[in-house]
Amino acid sequence: MAARSLICRLAAYLTLLPAVAAAQLEKIPWAKGPTKGQLGSEASITVPVNCLFTGVNGVRAFMEATQNNASGKERGVVLCPGNATSETWFVLFSYDESGYVRDDEGSHLDADAILASVRSGTEAGNRERKRRGWATLTVEGWATKPFYDRATNNLTWAITAHDNEGGRTVNHSVRLLGRGGVMHADLVTTPDALTALVPTFNGMIGGFSYSPGNKYAEWRSGDKVAAYGLTALVAGGAGVALVKSGLLVKFWKLIVIGFAALVGALKRLWSRITGKRNEMQPWTVEPPETGDRVRLLSWWSPLASAIVLAPREKYRRTDVDTVRAQVEGRDLYTALFDLRVLGIAELLVLVLGVWFALQRFGTLGFFVAVGAVLLLCVVIFTALAFSAHGLGKPWRTALRWAFPYLSPFAAPRAADALLEETLRDVPPAVASAALLPADEFQRWLRPLVYDATNGREVDRRLLEGLNLKQLSASLASHNGAGLWCPRCGATFVQGESCSECDIHLVPAGTPSA
Repeated sequence: MAARSLICRLAAYLTLLPAVAAAQLEKIPWAKGPTKGQLGSEASITVPVNCLFTGVNGVRAFMEATQNNASGKERGVVLCPGNATSETWFVLFSYDESGYVRDDEGSHLDADAILASVRSGTEAGNRERKRRGWATLTVEGWATKPFYDRATNNLTWAITAHDNEGGRTVNHSVRLLGRGGVMHADLVTTPDALTALVPTFNGMIGGFSYSPGNKYAEWRSGDKVAAYGLTALVAGGAGVALVKSGLLVKFWKLIVIGFAALVGALKRLWSRITGKRNEMQPWTVEPPETGDRVRLLSWWSPLASAIVLAPREKYRRTDVDTVRAQVEGRDLYTALFDLRVLGIAELLVLVLGVWFALQRFGTLGFFVAVGAVLLLCVVIFTALAFSAHGLGKPWRTALRWAFPYLSPFAAPRAADALLEETLRDVPPAVASAALLPADEFQRWLRPLVYDATNGREVDRRLLEGLNLKQLSASLASHNGAGLWCPRCGATFVQGESCSECDIHLVPAGTPSA
């Protein structure tokens, strides 16, 4: 696994896109604003237009993508992709069930004493960071001194710092006091962008609200009271949030901007050219479907993915949920994403890069571009061999199987080859059920089930792994109006037989014979 991780990192470096992180970010269940984002059971936030939100179910994957350990207190993330005039930024929400924090100190917070405490805590933390080989942090000072708003019960501050590798970060934090604890809202951005973003951030925080029963004003005698006040909340929170935001910003330019800006720009460009969205579209069955195999197609622009599911004499015992979990699992999903990104990069360099280098730099440029193509092919071959070994192939077999994809003309198909190999011992019907949308699967399956149950010629290996009687019963009726074909499911206003299947039509709502 360590070796494969190295290959993935090398692949990401060569393509200037963090494929692993981008794959993780793309798998997160994002909701696009404007919308109401639920921050656990405690609160909600109004998500601005064009920003993305993920709640408790997606925030853990976001933390992993940005190489941070999740504490379990995270409640959600608002991610606002940048454009030509603005930077990408995001806000991490987490909830601390510390109890009711008294605001007696709100009018006399000692900013200098708090800053000294934060610096002391950061230096102590640096010893552990050095031990782990991580970058150390140095606190520079306040970008915004701590202040407390009694009208909204919000505590705000911003602190700047830099690491020993030259990276600078600013952490603009708001602590939203509630009845049973504190919601942390930490804005992560670059120091240069902070001033312009604060009004937007404050406007979004204005859309924050605690759920009924959790508001600060609803505290009642006997409720849990926190063991600290506002000063300790700033001193402790600034240090912890600073470390987190420092790590996040360390990978921010590479991951978030690479994901949101570069991929987003490519998607917009491709959609303008083709009218199609640049993403992995749902799988479909290529028409016409032959009787001895199933060919599935999907667009991962600008490439078309195609896999062939052919019947075999023996299959391994499995089910749809198991196959779907394997296909959508982190290891295979990441490998497929890496190989698709590398395949596109290799294809672009082969088709455009070699020609451009020759025209611009002559013979030397030509050989450099060809070398880049060969290097990408070697990376694709290596990553494919490691993935095949992860599927259970012995090393010699895995290397021999991956060898054809050293060719610059075969390398772009490496991801499809890996998916085909993953599904090689899976019954075609089970694999199709795992990949196809439900309506597309039914459209493909209906004629096969009809033929099998009515004595027509059909390769029953295509139906292995499915309950034929149960499927036949579920497909034997059609809701709606008019007439329908019991074999292909097509509907008609009038007529006696289906023009495609030459099967007698039956009224909708009437079970087929």
